[in-house]
Amino acid sequence: MIRDRNALTNQLHALNHSFDAFRDSVERLKERIALATKQLGEIETQMRELTDSDPELSKRTKHVITIPGVNFVTAITVIAETDGFANVGNRRQLVSYVGLDVVMKESGTLSWRPHISKRGNAYIRAGLYMAAVSSIIHNKTLKTYFNRLKDNGKPGKTGIVALERKLLVLIYTLYKNGQDYSPDHR
Repeated sequence: MIRDRNALTNQLHALNHSFDAFRDSVERLKERIALATKQLGEIETQMRELTDSDPELSKRTKHVITIPGVNFVTAITVIAETDGFANVGNRRQLVSYVGLDVVMKESGTLSWRPHISKRGNAYIRAGLYMAAVSSIIHNKTLKTYFNRLKDNGKPGKTGIVALERKLLVLIYTLYKNGQDYSPDHR
C-alpha cells in the first residue's frame, strides 16, 4: 500500500509539472491518494489493536520504539517478519536472515568488492531503510557513526546499510532484553 501511494504521489507530481495536464486526471489521482492514505491509517490502527491485545508483545514493542528514528510500523514489521525473533539464536544469524550480511566474491586471483547478500527478507530491509535515513536526523549516536563512515571515505549508501544493520541488532537486543533505548549506553 505504501509503495502504491508513493507511485500515485509521483504520478501526481509529474502531472502537476506537465504542460496542459487534464484536470479530471489530477482530481482522480488526488482521490486515489486520499483513499490509500485513509486505508493505511486503518491498517495501522488494526496493527496497534492486535499488538495491544497481547500485553507482552505490546510491552516489548514499546521498548523498541524508544529508538529515535524507529516508528511503530517499522518495529512491528521487523518483529512480525521474524516471528518475534523465535527462530533467531544470535545477532549474526538475524543479520544473515535479513540479508544484510557482507559477502565477498572471489575466483582464483580475482576478487570483487564486498556487498550485502540480499538473500534475506526484503520487507525488513525496506522498513529499515527509511528508519536508517530518519535516524541520521534524529539519533545523535547513529548520526555520529554515519558521519565517521563518510569521513573514512565510505559512500552514503554503504553508511545507510551499516545503519540498517545497527538498527536491526539494536531492535533485536531491546526486544529480547526488554529495555528502553539509552543513547549513552556503550
